[in-house]
Amino acid sequence: MSAAGPFKPGDPLLDILLEGLDHIDEVLWIRDLAEERLLYISPAFARIWGRSVEALLGNPRIWIESVHPEDRERVMGAALNNARTGRDEMEYRVIRPDGTPRWVYDRSYPIRNRQGEIYRLVGIVEDVTDKRKPKSK
Repeated sequence: MSAAGPFKPGDPLLDILLEGLDHIDEVLWIRDLAEERLLYISPAFARIWGRSVEALLGNPRIWIESVHPEDRERVMGAALNNARTGRDEMEYRVIRPDGTPRWVYDRSYPIRNRQGEIYRLVGIVEDVTDKRKPKSK
């Protein structure tokens, strides 16, 4: 099997990869542009957003509805542009269900098909809240 080849269900390497994603602090997401759906979101989403992965997959609007109202229009515009260009990075706030704000740094990268067209996006979201807090002397 080549490292670039597709994984098959039950593939031990896929199982190891998915298990590893359970233990990283950043969110990994994969979005299919043609089907306009989220293919994968890692468990860190629940830790940062305070909402379950299952809830997001059942209602993808949870993502944009969780974005701070002052950031929402900018984030939505960037997400729409990202579908065309494929590469983006932005910082914005999300509001957890308990009202706690979190700052996140969201980066996305294009995945192109054989014709060179962007058909998927993969992204990484990092919680940068603690990095934004002023350091005490």
